[in-house]
Amino acid sequence: MKNNIKHILQRYSIRMMPLIAFCFMVSCETSLVENPLGIVGEVNFYTNKGEAESGLIGAMSQMNIDVALGPDDIKKNGYTDLNNDGIRDAPIVLGTDYGIVNWQRSYKSLTNVNNVIRSVNAGKVQGASEDELSEIVGQAKFIRALNYFNLVRLYGAVPLILENSPNPVTNLYTRTPVEEVYSQITSDLEDAVNKLPDSWNDTPGRPTSWVARGILSKVYLTMATAPMKQTTNYAKAASLAKEIIESNKFALIPDVADVFKIESKRASEMMFAFEATTDDAGGIPNGLASKNSGGYSDGALDTTFAAYEFPDQPRREAYIQLVIPDVLADPGNIIMIPWKEAFEYAPIVAKFNYPYVDPQDILAKAVYPMNVPILRYAEVLLIYAESANRENGSPTQEAVDAINEVINRANGISGTEPLATTGLTMQAFEDMVIRERKFELCFELGSRWYDMIRKELTQYHVTSDLFPIPEFDANLLGQNPGY
Repeated sequence: MKNNIKHILQRYSIRMMPLIAFCFMVSCETSLVENPLGIVGEVNFYTNKGEAESGLIGAMSQMNIDVALGPDDIKKNGYTDLNNDGIRDAPIVLGTDYGIVNWQRSYKSLTNVNNVIRSVNAGKVQGASEDELSEIVGQAKFIRALNYFNLVRLYGAVPLILENSPNPVTNLYTRTPVEEVYSQITSDLEDAVNKLPDSWNDTPGRPTSWVARGILSKVYLTMATAPMKQTTNYAKAASLAKEIIESNKFALIPDVADVFKIESKRASEMMFAFEATTDDAGGIPNGLASKNSGGYSDGALDTTFAAYEFPDQPRREAYIQLVIPDVLADPGNIIMIPWKEAFEYAPIVAKFNYPYVDPQDILAKAVYPMNVPILRYAEVLLIYAESANRENGSPTQEAVDAINEVINRANGISGTEPLATTGLTMQAFEDMVIRERKFELCFELGSRWYDMIRKELTQYHVTSDLFPIPEFDANLLGQNPGY
């Protein structure tokens, strides 16, 4: 960790990102010292509001939340050996360098936010009011919490580096216990709730106090489940989610077919997202045939999930592209769309892809208009349903109403997915909520993987429930079991 941080802080100069542009899944880096975009050196401090906000933009653009694993909905080839699919019928084999992008990007982002907080606390940021400085720190702590929430779920105990931590260039770090990492996450988010405004007057891409509440409710729900199993946090998660629901500031988009349309990217349901811009050339969505049909892609789906497990309702057609469109393949083989006549069936992810993004625009790399949500109001409803049920020991009417709001939207006028009732047992209702999360949040930033870990549903043979610490840092910090 010492040597990697030294590379980041000393060997590279600052690069400010012009817009909040980073979207999802950039996986080209192979070590922590490569391509350190948006990093500010230890001796470089922000001196005015504009520079501090640029640091926040750089920190947000560096974040990587997705795990690139689809345990029982997406089939991919990159994380398995050459002979195994790794999902339903063979072990998932994660190499010691798997997921290195999450580690790299998180600590690069953390370097920026810590420097921003340090600069504000030291009085270096001039020309900003006390309220503006408070908002800057609130945003920085929100981003820091989100980074550590990602890290602790993927790697377990990780080095906890804050604005007043000893200089990582000259001091060796050890792994901080999981409980302490979560304590810092909750502290940062509580501070963000108090410091952030309710809205930003139509300025996209910034977290609000309501978003901080939503992420904090998700953190408490995670703490209540595996591996910590601190069940008193169910009540905290339910209270925060209920506060969001009763605020009436957010609502589901009525028609499920509209959720991922371009015009819905900042609608009432999309509480917080990675903001996409046309100058983000690295994040253009793709969709190939499923592996079952001979293709490989971030968009390739397991046909059993797509055709049989997913309820037969309008939501399935909205979130999964079951019929291949009549479009061409990119001659440069960078972005490919399958030929309709080439495959008998080939379901792909519809979220972030065709039909919501014009395939010709994808091929021309002309636009990337779709945001990738970090928190949707639909998830807040499901967080409340799960946590209120556990807090009460059985499903309350409010918990039933919350999950049924999601199911009714999914069903539309033709779906037949059964609704929840207060007559269900606590476990039966929870099983229903977890199942609903699987379908509503499918393909969104590792949601299903995290659910399977925290609910101990890893029925598949995995190397470990934790990702491997990158090899260089593992030599200093120790490696996770199974690698």
